[in-house]
Amino acid sequence: MLDFYTEKEIRKNLKNYYNDKDYLAAEFDPKNLDYSNIQVHFKNDDEKFPIYALDGLFLIKNMKQCIDKKNDIANKMSSIFNNAKREDRPDAKMASGHGVMPNIKFLFTTGDFAEVTCYDYNERVENEKGWTDHGRVSIVNKKLDEWIINKAHK
Repeated sequence: MLDFYTEKEIRKNLKNYYNDKDYLAAEFDPKNLDYSNIQVHFKNDDEKFPIYALDGLFLIKNMKQCIDKKNDIANKMSSIFNNAKREDRPDAKMASGHGVMPNIKFLFTTGDFAEVTCYDYNERVENEKGWTDHGRVSIVNKKLDEWIINKAHK
């Protein structure tokens, strides 16, 4: 991340989404108008700030619009990741328990993956945290994914 942001910029843009602090997330305004935010995950104790996930978040009007956009993006990703295993998960649940996240994943032999996801938060989370439903395109390292599933929200 240090090729794109200073340590001060990274620290200034940290988001507190997780109970466990092995990894952290920072969000930035994109230079690309296709996304509302860019989210980057990195290991907390690594001063070099290697990227473990890169997400482009996009705004939506409703879930139908998100699902349509998700499917369109995934079809484009299929031609890029034509050797990856495609996994359609229309009923995926968030590891945090905050809602559902219908997604399409492209699994690589390393365990890393790319995906396009619609985040549909439950009403409690929307009211308490002020989070809004959105879509995102992501590239995720296997280690970060395992941490999110097993430790991040404990």
